[in-house]
Amino acid sequence: MDASPPPSDPPGIFARATDEHPLDRLTYLLPGVSFVGWQPFHTEDPVLVRQELTAYRKLRGRAHSPKQVLENAYLSYLDEFLQTGRTPMPCHALRASCFIDPWGVVYPCITYSKPLGSLRDTGMRLDPIWNAFETARVQREIWDGQCPQCWTACEAYQSILGNVLAGRSASPRAIGLTPPHEQPISPGPAR
Repeated sequence: MDASPPPSDPPGIFARATDEHPLDRLTYLLPGVSFVGWQPFHTEDPVLVRQELTAYRKLRGRAHSPKQVLENAYLSYLDEFLQTGRTPMPCHALRASCFIDPWGVVYPCITYSKPLGSLRDTGMRLDPIWNAFETARVQREIWDGQCPQCWTACEAYQSILGNVLAGRSASPRAIGLTPPHEQPISPGPAR
């Protein structure tokens, strides 16, 4: 097996990757590495990644379905994450979901490697782990941003929805909608 580092990708790798793989398989994008499914495309230039993201968002255009609205919001906030390295809104990990590995170990999410318990120890029941004092403490950590800071689709989508429903985040423009006061006025019927 060759252990040499992956070659540097030419410009346009993100756009090419998304052409080859539909957005449904686009998992997430992190500074320096963009992932399609579980196949990383390495680039060392975060500016290039952001340029590719901007080009991809323009190609997608306006949302025409609720799913596309959510995807556009994810991509918009992804740009903010790439600039700051911080999750752009309160994360809903352990409020709306958790990650369970193949051995039954429960984690807050796929990124936060803090085991909370094992389903094997609870008769395969999640509620004793979900309702434990330690889980509530980790939930507060996450809510306060004291976690690894990511913007992966697995947590971002429910965070976007949860924050919108709570009235905390997601401007209409960020989720791909034009606010009503900025929509063009059509000239009425011809006379």
